[in-house]
Amino acid sequence: MSVPGVDRNHRPPRVADRGMYSAPLQVLARSSTRRRRTRRRPPGADPGTRAPGVHFSGPSWPKRPCRREHSRSSTDRRSRMAAQGSIYVRCWCTDSTGTSLGAACPKRGQVGHGTTNYRIELPRDADGNRRPRRRAVDSVATAEAELAAIRGLLDLAEPDDRRAATTVGDLIARSITNGWPLPSAEEVRRRLNTPLGSARIPTVAEFADAWFPTKRDWAANTRKSYESQLRLYIKPYLGDIRLDRLHSGQILDMVDEILEFNEQLDALRRSGDSADRQLALYRKKIGPTAIARICGLVRNICNEAMRDPYYYLQTNPTAGLERRLPKVVKPEQLLWTEERVEHWRETRRVPDNAIMVWTPELTGQFLDYATSDRLYALWYLMAFVGLRRGEACGLSPADLSRRAGTLTIRRQLTLDGWTPVMAPTKTAGSSATIPIPDEVVEQLSAHLMQRGFERESAGSGWHDNDLLFTDPTGLPLHPVRLSRQFARMIAQAGLPPIRLHGLRHGAATLALASGVDITVVQKMLRHTDLDTTSQIYTMVLPQLGRDAVTRAIDLVPRNH
Repeated sequence: MSVPGVDRNHRPPRVADRGMYSAPLQVLARSSTRRRRTRRRPPGADPGTRAPGVHFSGPSWPKRPCRREHSRSSTDRRSRMAAQGSIYVRCWCTDSTGTSLGAACPKRGQVGHGTTNYRIELPRDADGNRRPRRRAVDSVATAEAELAAIRGLLDLAEPDDRRAATTVGDLIARSITNGWPLPSAEEVRRRLNTPLGSARIPTVAEFADAWFPTKRDWAANTRKSYESQLRLYIKPYLGDIRLDRLHSGQILDMVDEILEFNEQLDALRRSGDSADRQLALYRKKIGPTAIARICGLVRNICNEAMRDPYYYLQTNPTAGLERRLPKVVKPEQLLWTEERVEHWRETRRVPDNAIMVWTPELTGQFLDYATSDRLYALWYLMAFVGLRRGEACGLSPADLSRRAGTLTIRRQLTLDGWTPVMAPTKTAGSSATIPIPDEVVEQLSAHLMQRGFERESAGSGWHDNDLLFTDPTGLPLHPVRLSRQFARMIAQAGLPPIRLHGLRHGAATLALASGVDITVVQKMLRHTDLDTTSQIYTMVLPQLGRDAVTRAIDLVPRNH
């Protein structure tokens, strides 16, 4: 049976190349008078049935493909090209019939001919629709720059965060559609509520390395302490964590590792193997105070990250962490009473976790022993005026006004590693001019005279460092060696031990015990906070209270 208008020998081009049918398909001609399309019978259909048309109810026809099937590699390649973007030049030249010449334009490739455009495939919108976008620019360089900027903006979104990618695509598509400039990275970060893309948010170590050099106001010792904390603890345990993913549990894991190290160190020291004990010989435990300082440095890093507009931390992961750290027991200030001195002479044991301070009697015994020492004026000054070690070592002869009876503290000698260096005072309030008693002025004047003799004896070997207290050749006093000399003198005098800084506490004790007002003592010691002076006051309060009660009893007349 034949179908009118159908050429059975006709074969449409490229249809057989599609690999969908074993027999060639035939195209039904469209008649000018009959608009209804008809189709031939499906293979294997009953010849008695009529030619199937639109209403054919027989077997279903195979679906004709609408385009060539591509391999997966070709599709992936085209997707990557669309994501990276492409640049092309388009002109509007036509031939005599008005047909666009396109690639056949003879002027194609000439400089300035046509319009430079770029095309890029943005992430799908919220409905899942594709978003190819094109924009005409003035040059290829501009097109390359804008494509690079768009790729940078798209990188701000997490690779697996489709919502963020859609948000970035919305901003870029709106700018291209309206002819606006591309959104800035800061605008995109604000919209994403995250300051940097996942590939650009630094780790804790990277941020610390970038932030650390900016802190130029730190003292040398503070900087070295922070450097060691970063190198030994923070970087090994937290350095590889991305800054925005740092949480309190990871910080507590670091603390647990430090506490485990302390336990291992104790086990090595108790070991019967000499090799194990040798391993622990030059190691020391990390106490609660050191752990609190390490966590404090982590807190400072996180605070800086929260303030920095280029990095994002909504909350500080160290907030509320103090109550979960090992408890720091603040050392108590104790006087060397007669009972404590007697117990120390019997056992040679010093009270644990305590800052020991001499009584006036013990201070007098030390000064009696130190009379023949060449630095007697320094011990006398620290015992009665309460200067810090570095402040005393950093005094200049010009800082002493013998006529006015004042002493100006304006700098201190501190350590940079093991090297003595001159630095500003501990706090801004520590720099001051304070009155000193006549006895102290006399001792300092005698020391200046002795210093002049030493300078003459040294001759050309004298080092002029403009310092009041020096070694016999004019070199600065090393603060650590000065503390060691003080400890040796205490042991030789047979006195209970205190630190050199204990002389400062002893000066406050002497002043308070003699009835000086606490605010006057605060100004003498240059304490920023009165609470610091009050802590020393509470140490001597029992003695003061006993003396006050004794004076009150003496005021009451009795017959017997």
